[in-house]
Amino acid sequence: MKKLPTSMSRRSPSKSYGELVQLWQSQPYSPELDDTSFQHLVPNTPTLTISPCITWIFDLRTKKYVFVSSNIQRLLGYAPEEWLQGGMKFAKDRVHAEDATHLWRLMRQVWEFLLALPASQRQEYRFNCDYRLQKANGSYARLLEQNTILQTDKRGSVRYILGVCTDITDWKKNEGLTASVISPQNETCLVCTSTSTEEEEPSPFEALLSKREKEVLKLIADGYSSKIIADMLSISFHTVNTHRQKMIEKTNAPNTSGLIQLAFNHKLI
Repeated sequence: MKKLPTSMSRRSPSKSYGELVQLWQSQPYSPELDDTSFQHLVPNTPTLTISPCITWIFDLRTKKYVFVSSNIQRLLGYAPEEWLQGGMKFAKDRVHAEDATHLWRLMRQVWEFLLALPASQRQEYRFNCDYRLQKANGSYARLLEQNTILQTDKRGSVRYILGVCTDITDWKKNEGLTASVISPQNETCLVCTSTSTEEEEPSPFEALLSKREKEVLKLIADGYSSKIIADMLSISFHTVNTHRQKMIEKTNAPNTSGLIQLAFNHKLI
C-alpha cells in the first residue's frame, strides 16, 4: 500500500475549497444528462431510516444534495431538508475550523487522482476521508465519509456521488486527517495524510505508475529508444511499448511527449 502525505500549511480554507470546486467544474459535462436523471438512483428502503450510517447522493455539477437519508435528524440533529436546500455550502460551513483547510486539500488531491484516470475506470474506485462536523446542538462528531461514483455522463464526467457517513468519534481521538482512494479490482491504494510540509507534497500521479513503469518512463525521457530500453532492463521490445501505452492511458496524456511533460511537471522523474 502506498502512503502519500500531503501538506496543509500556508493556505486558507476558502482557497483550498475553491481549488476543489474548480477541479469539479473542469469536467466537460454532457448536456444530454438532465437534472432528474438521479431519481432512479435514490435508495427507497426503510433500512436507511434505522441505519447507524447517514446516506446521501451528491450532484457534483450543481454542488447540491439530491437525497439525504432521514436518519441524519437522529444522528446529527439536522432535518434532511436543510442539507437538500443548503447544498455543499451548508456542509462546508459546519466542518470544524481546524479541519477545513486540511480536508479540502486532501479532497483536492483525491480528485486530482480520480480525474487523471481514464473515464472508464473511475467507477472502480472508492474514496474515503474523516473530519469533524458540527452537529445541530453545537457539539462536534468525527465522521468517516465513504464515497463511490454513482453515475457519469456520456462524456465520462462524474455527476452523482453516493456517500455514506459513520460517526467514529468514540474510536478515533487524534486530530490528524486521512483520505484514501481504493480500487478493489486492481488493488490500488492511495493514502493521503495531513502531516507533512508543503515542500513534501507528492503528485497524485505517482500512485498511478508502477516502479517498473517509472523506470521505463525515465529512460524514455532520457531519449533512449524502445530497443535500447529493452536491452537495459532485460525485457522485450514489446514489453517496453506496452508499458509506454499503459502509462499514456493511465495519465490521459495525449502522446509520449505529453507523458514526458506531465512526468516532469509532477516530478515523477
